[in-house]
Amino acid sequence: SATYGGQAITHVNSVTQGAGYSNETWIGICDEACLGAAGSTDIVVTMTGAFIDLVISAVSYEGVDQTTPIFDSAAINTTNGTPSVSVNNAEGGQVLYGFEGNGSVALNHVTGFTETSFLDTAGTGFTFATADRNVTSAATGLTINPTTTAGRETLVAVALNPAAGAPTP
Repeated sequence: SATYGGQAITHVNSVTQGAGYSNETWIGICDEACLGAAGSTDIVVTMTGAFIDLVISAVSYEGVDQTTPIFDSAAINTTNGTPSVSVNNAEGGQVLYGFEGNGSVALNHVTGFTETSFLDTAGTGFTFATADRNVTSAATGLTINPTTTAGRETLVAVALNPAAGAPTP
């Protein structure tokens, strides 16, 4: 679980690959009410069990529906270097994904997505990255399939629902 300024961040989707020494990708959302009630800008993560490294990446989006912010989400764990998920998305929304792979790996993002964060722990554990894109036309089954040299991967994708009347990004 996670909090922002003492306010609970709502879990959207997550996935773990491996046991013990494992990879996990977790995505949550802090809506306008959460942001407004936050007492600080501290992000606090609570975890159970042993872990070696933790990476937190935060990003802000405008024009997201506050009643139903999530249009779709999907997650997968693999060991084949080709993680792939599919999400439906709405025109005017945004799609984002988080990836984690074991070791220092090469990662090729999906065409049309822009990398928003990247961390390679230089062989001490994992590579972590996030990417996003604006949606200019609705799609059913947008495939998100970054390619990697990792032998153990986690991938979570989320499509944000645009607010009524929000301009198309």
